[in-house]
Amino acid sequence: MSRKNTIHKKGETSEKIVKHKKNLLLNTKFQLIAVSVLFLAGLAYFMGNPSITGYQSYETLVANLGITVSQSQVYTMTTPSDSNLMITSIRLSGKVIGDGVAEVYLDNGLGQRILIYTNKEKTQDSLGSITGMVVKTQDEKAIPVNNIILQEQGSTEEAPSPLSKNEAIRNGRFTNSCVDSCYLKMVINSKTHYKLLFLVDKGTTLRLDKLYYTLEK
Repeated sequence: MSRKNTIHKKGETSEKIVKHKKNLLLNTKFQLIAVSVLFLAGLAYFMGNPSITGYQSYETLVANLGITVSQSQVYTMTTPSDSNLMITSIRLSGKVIGDGVAEVYLDNGLGQRILIYTNKEKTQDSLGSITGMVVKTQDEKAIPVNNIILQEQGSTEEAPSPLSKNEAIRNGRFTNSCVDSCYLKMVINSKTHYKLLFLVDKGTTLRLDKLYYTLEK
């Protein structure tokens, strides 16, 4: 084979390699453009579709209780409404008289209890190990209604949880207490009943004035 032919074949090979690289680069550009178009189209869809996120409307209501408990009591909570009501929070206001522990629990009858109120609080010595978020609540206009019914079921021998060495009693008035009941998803109707447990130590009186709750509209 002559040297001229060898050089000619090498030139053809180099041209094929260059052409192949150009095709790969072009295909890569097309792929990047296609991915970008799909991404922008998807972004425009999600940003423009109002059904993805929405505002939930809530209504704050209040039930006047006028309940005084000097020994642990059980009440049932229900509603005369045949349609489902979605309760999203429960808060209590009232007063504790005495030096014992007072607690209020919501019980669904299936083994789940939610603490609404306790007059126990951490002492200053134990506050250093506690981390959390402090939420400042604004005053809300509560509408008095009669769609929540509390019925007394009688006394119970159950006592509130004991006071630990890092806790102290805080008696006196409390307002809008919702220890674990600030955010709920609780369906109630005329066929469902929940228990409210008012637990107090001997010699302590718990006075419950108002039950505030929010309903999802």
